[in-house]
Parts: sequence; structure tokens; C-alpha cells
Amino acid sequence: KEAEEKKDTYSTPEQHTKQEEAIEDDSYGIDFSSPPGFELEQSICTRLGIEAPEFSTTTKDITSPSDEYYVQLTGHFHCRKLILQFNVQNNIEEHKLKDITVHLENPKAGYTTVDQISSEESQYPTIVLIFEDPSRVFITETFKFKLKFTVIEVDEDGNEEGDYEDEYSLDKVSIAVSDYIGKQALANGQFMNAWEMIKQNEACAERLETFQISFKTLKEAVAGVIDFFGMSVCEGSDKVDETSKSHNLFLAGTFFGMYPVLVRGQIGFNSQYGCVLRVGVRSMNDNAIQTVLECIQ
Repeated sequence: KEAEEKKDTYSTPEQHTKQEEAIEDDSYGIDFSSPPGFELEQSICTRLGIEAPEFSTTTKDITSPSDEYYVQLTGHFHCRKLILQFNVQNNIEEHKLKDITVHLENPKAGYTTVDQISSEESQYPTIVLIFEDPSRVFITETFKFKLKFTVIEVDEDGNEEGDYEDEYSLDKVSIAVSDYIGKQALANGQFMNAWEMIKQNEACAERLETFQISFKTLKEAVAGVIDFFGMSVCEGSDKVDETSKSHNLFLAGTFFGMYPVLVRGQIGFNSQYGCVLRVGVRSMNDNAIQTVLECIQ
């Protein structure tokens, strides 16, 4: 069963106020900051006319550290803008790279490149995309990028011998629902307290869903569901008794660096449907829950 279609708006002003009041209470035991990544430089914020991004993802590898160019990516989100920063490490000793820019190789309908910031202007070459549909709150898309740059050849003593233009295609970059989810661990024994405290808040939203998932063993299913959500495991619930017919899983995190999200899952096997996941999700925003449920594949 799939989650219901997302609403056009993230929340009403009244709901947003209630949610802000609720998340100011740190008794949930959850840190609402964005996960660690490359910070968006102030010069870029000024250039884009923003004080800071609404949310930043963790940094992830796009290429291998042993490749000729080791490339990492951090995504930043602000008002329908997707700001992608690339950290490029050159592993070729005889080369220096200059004026690195990022280009979208597979333009897609609904997305427009609105800015490109080179390595001469920023520590991290950056491309800024905007998605044109105002009803789309979050981007989930696969892009393909290439780097363009000037290669400066150097000798053993570091003397420059000449230069030429070159480019380097990157693997496909996927922006998934899990990129909006931050891992936020709760202290041992605190999950049910946080679960009940969210329920007591008037902004609480909850969804109960059942999914058929493709796993052959209980251990594989538990690991797979943890991977789906990308959240922190609570109460040691990643440890599986393989002799049991079912398993309870507890997960905690934040969505978009702002909304606490708690997940209670029960995984079992059914002779008719195979591996079945029954999941309850609580947060203080219903659209956050709907979007998080899209993690289940």
C-alpha cells in the first residue's frame, strides 16, 4: 500500500505556529539542527538573497576517494531552490584544476538552472536549480552533472607547463526522500516517552500503514527498513532474534531539520503476503509523515 498523495501546501500559518511552539520544547530529546555537511558560504547566501538555507543534507560521496577526481556533494534547500555544492579533490599530482563549474547534463522539465558559481568564487563549485511547480514542496529527482574546468600541467618542481580545457562526467545524483531526514538518537528508554509526548501536542499527526516488502528473512527485513528510513535506531531494536516470527523496530529522526518524526514498526511474515511491515509514524506535521512514508520501497 502506498502513502496518500501529498497536499499542495506544507502547512497553514496557524498549523505552522503551533508546530514552531511545539518544537521549541526540547523535552522530546531531539536535536532539530541540520545534519553535518558543507556549510553554505555567506557570500552565496547574499548572492541568492537569503539569510541561510532552510535545510542542508549530510555530505555524500559522488565518486570514490581513489578516483582521479574525488567528488562529494552537499545539498541545500530554500524556497523551491535546490543548491548543490560540490567538493572536488584532484588526485592527479601532475595537474592543478582551475575555474571548476558544474553543469546539468540531463535538463528536466520543471527545473531551471538559475545560477552557477565557480571554484574561483567559492570554496565549493555550486549549481542552483529552481523547480517551477509551486505545489512541489520537496524535490525527489535524479540528475546527471558534469564538471568543466581548466587543467594546469605542472612539473615535479611545481612549475606550470601549460593548460587546457577539460570536463568530467559524474555518476547520477539522486535526491531522495531520505536526504531530508536527519538521524537523531534518543537516550535509551526514552522512545515511548517521546512517542506519548508528541501525541499530547495538539499539532500531533499520526499515520498507520501496512506494506508488503520484499525480504526473505527477518534479519534482512529489519536492516532493510532501517535503511529505507535512514533514521536512528532506538532501544537497541536493530538486534534481531531470528527464531522469532515478528520484530518490533523503533526509529527517531527529524524531517527537514524542523519536525520530529518517530516510527514504530512491526515486521513479520505472512503465508499469503510474505514479509509484511506494519508501521505507525508520529510527527507534528502530516505532510512530513506522508513524505517520510515514501521512503518505503
